[in-house]
Amino acid sequence: MITAEPQTLQPAARPEEMDRPETTASAAPRAAAETFRVPAPLRDPEARAHAFPRHLSFPPADLEKLRARHEEFARTLPARLAMAHRLEAGLELGTIETLPFQQFSASLAGLAFLAQFQLEPLPGYGLLEIPAALALFLVDRELGGAEVRLEAPRELSRLEAALVARIAETIVTEWCQGWRDVLELRPRLRGYETQGARVAGAPETTWVRSEFALRAGEASARIQLGFPHYTLEPLLAKLSPGLQLHDAQGGAGAISGNWTAAVAEVGVRLTAELPAVPTSARRIVHLKPGDVLPLDPRAIHLVRISLEGIPKFTGTLGSAGECWAVRLAGEAEPAAP
Repeated sequence: MITAEPQTLQPAARPEEMDRPETTASAAPRAAAETFRVPAPLRDPEARAHAFPRHLSFPPADLEKLRARHEEFARTLPARLAMAHRLEAGLELGTIETLPFQQFSASLAGLAFLAQFQLEPLPGYGLLEIPAALALFLVDRELGGAEVRLEAPRELSRLEAALVARIAETIVTEWCQGWRDVLELRPRLRGYETQGARVAGAPETTWVRSEFALRAGEASARIQLGFPHYTLEPLLAKLSPGLQLHDAQGGAGAISGNWTAAVAEVGVRLTAELPAVPTSARRIVHLKPGDVLPLDPRAIHLVRISLEGIPKFTGTLGSAGECWAVRLAGEAEPAAP
């Protein structure tokens, strides 16, 4: 169960506070990549700092793993709602997508119950959106009513929001149960808002939005779960563990086959390269230290790993602990003769 009592977010946290991850071992490389700073004083009046937005996305394989987990969540949540709240409901997963927080916040309903929750020990926070009309329907059912249709939406009172918070606790706790084989998550409700316009965050932060259709009687409405990209990274990384070498008996760390110890210790040059940046000869002539070269956001999924100059794998650029890292995604196409 969520361990803290919900309180209205008054005043709303500043964007930089709400989207700042908790201090973790992997925070250092991420912070270094977010902003490029020019030391003051600036001698050139035309010089200025360049902020690099974090337009990130998960590779298709990771999104499929996330979809599979959410489909299982959609199957198990109705039973949990029935036991905890005597609510007969059905849940169906819709879309899962990555998008900047600005677009995610624009998708939130004007009047809604918006629960902000922490998933310890993960960094950041998540958002659960229950539209106001559906929230009022759930309150009626929680109090023993027999409503079968959604009424016109209005802002929830403090008492109504407290009742909906109990249902939000059940939803988030059940979501965490779906990851118990990966990581023990401890959900904690940080607060709630009743208007989508009051939810603030850093516009450039990438979020993962999952949409579900909830049906109860003749009532049907959409609910949303949203997480910053960096909150879900540790979970998906555990679903794709690093490669290990095994011997014939299954022991990690040994090399199987007809290798000798001498061959095993031979040094091999391994390089990881981002795709080439197309440019013109005119621009190359004028390049100087301090210039910024734009990169295609998709380039992080197109890293080429070569052994002794021979392309062998493709991968996705990311971080592991305090180091930059590349997750192998597949074999590279043979180089043209």
